Amino acid sequence: MISIAIIGILTAIIFTNFSQEKDRNALKSAVHQLQTDLQAMQTNAQGGVLTGNTVQNGYGIYFNKANFLPSPPNPSSRYGYILFADATTDTLGYLENPSTPSPDTNINTRVFPLGISIPRLADAVGTSYSRVDLVFVKPDGRASINAFKESGGNDTPTSVTVTLKSAKLDICYAITVTANVGTVSKRQLASCT
Repeated sequence: MISIAIIGILTAIIFTNFSQEKDRNALKSAVHQLQTDLQAMQTNAQGGVLTGNTVQNGYGIYFNKANFLPSPPNPSSRYGYILFADATTDTLGYLENPSTPSPDTNINTRVFPLGISIPRLADAVGTSYSRVDLVFVKPDGRASINAFKESGGNDTPTSVTVTLKSAKLDICYAITVTANVGTVSKRQLASCT
């Protein structure tokens, strides 16, 4: 009887550790994928990569903090972002007006693993954004940031931080992109609050 109780306790401990490790790895995978995509978009801009036989103005990533994929939100909905080729020279960024055909090319839509979210899009001084366009511009790959404030209005911050969070763990990572120079950095946050 005691042996069965000990086996039960050990099984519960192993299952809990396995579940937490699985969630931790899902978050790290999402962070790594985002970093890789940011670097790929910057490299595409620097190299003048063709999309549809056309050299694009830039390559970027569009974030919408409130946008679940697929829509509308349900328990199986997930967060994500859109990789795009920026075809316009007058406005850098991903055009999402459904009534107007977008000249921008949607290259791919990335969907995070279930339980990974974007709780915060912000600049260095703490301004919160609901949507952000990060565009790496040819030929040098510098970043252009167009952000839409949660309080309303547009902004062009000098940097933006995308925070990724695991729903089950109090672990967050912050990925920061700096405009003009286009640097990308990552750090684990001490707390998600």
